[in-house]
Amino acid sequence: CRDLDLPCRAFRIGPRSGLCLTPELPRNYAEAHLSMDFDMLDARRVFMANRGYWDCIVSAGPQASFAHGKEDIDGYVDLLHEFMKNIK
Repeated sequence: CRDLDLPCRAFRIGPRSGLCLTPELPRNYAEAHLSMDFDMLDARRVFMANRGYWDCIVSAGPQASFAHGKEDIDGYVDLLHEFMKNIK
């Protein structure tokens, strides 16, 4: 987000990550709901799936596990950057 000058933030909760589509992370449900763009989330999900990465929950990004290596995570981040460039 910062590299592309987009008003969003990445976050991590345990092994799960995602995007918040506001400059500041939400502090409650109402703020989190305002940061959701379901059309963008659906587009991201299809974009990633067509390139071999699956987001199992629409409103969240990937969940890393011990089965994932550095190359899996780097690949996801690189594709996410490509997607964000395309929607900018």
